Amino acid sequence: MLKIENQSRKHVSLLLMAVVFVAVGISALLPKAVWAAGDHGPAPSAVSIAPRSDVRFGNQQLVALYAGERLFVFLEGFSDGRPTRGAVLEALINFLPEELTEIAPGTYRSGPISLSSGRNDIELSWRIGAQEDMVPITLQIPGRLGAGNDLSTVPAPKIPGWVFLLLAGFLYVGVMGLFWHQARTRRAAAAMPPHHAPHAAE
Repeated sequence: MLKIENQSRKHVSLLLMAVVFVAVGISALLPKAVWAAGDHGPAPSAVSIAPRSDVRFGNQQLVALYAGERLFVFLEGFSDGRPTRGAVLEALINFLPEELTEIAPGTYRSGPISLSSGRNDIELSWRIGAQEDMVPITLQIPGRLGAGNDLSTVPAPKIPGWVFLLLAGFLYVGVMGLFWHQARTRRAAAAMPPHHAPHAAE
């Protein structure tokens, strides 16, 4: 039973990360689509690797991801793998506070931010119910993703707001799919006959 629950949590985390990478990949392709509509010079370089960090505190498991000049935080219960809803998160980035907004159950996103190349130490203040504290996060940013590199000189095309709503919809559908997958796994585990250890011979 414990093995099945552990496998379920692992599958949930992998599927959630896959959904996010797909959404981020779609947002990364949009600038090229805008660029292709006219002659704007060389297309900006595509980046396929998103820096991430995993942190556990108390009964919470946190995954921080930097992509599209935004900080994404995925928060779930460590014991049950359920997304943590309604948390209040604020990141201290370059000595400036940045509030994260919940865009899907357990998925939080910052506004546009700029992280420098190399090591970035972020202080994430959190409040979940009556509990609150701070957890440190470290993100290692490659040179091509950091601020002040050649990519920063390429003007970013304006992306309409409906695009972000579409990405949020992808994330929401993905999370709902994860809930369904987790419930199905638990029903399968409950349907398994109990295993009785053999009695010792007298």
